[in-house]
Amino acid sequence: MRKTPIYSLSNSVSDWMAEHSGILYDEVLQAVEESINSDMNFAKIPVVILQSESGTTLFMLKSYEATIESLEKSLEWFVKEEEYEKAARVRDAKEIVVSSFNPFDKEEETFGFF
Repeated sequence: MRKTPIYSLSNSVSDWMAEHSGILYDEVLQAVEESINSDMNFAKIPVVILQSESGTTLFMLKSYEATIESLEKSLEWFVKEEEYEKAARVRDAKEIVVSSFNPFDKEEETFGFF
């Protein structure tokens, strides 16, 4: 099982994310691939823990939609940076997540038949 990486920040979380977006997109890819390989739920994937002077932030993909959106942003970034091998891995991971999506499999909704 993948251990969620921890990054200690010297600046704000938003500044770190802007400056280190490549690290974040790479961690998204690794977290989703680990979820695929271990049959985990794609709706609750911890990506990174960011520790700053103002506190600790857990970056988590908390829904299928968030996972797909993060993969789309990762794909755009890897293509822009000409990291085509990673872009292909993101594309493949997104296809698996999309194909496994079940809109009726949401924890907050309960369906029953009487």
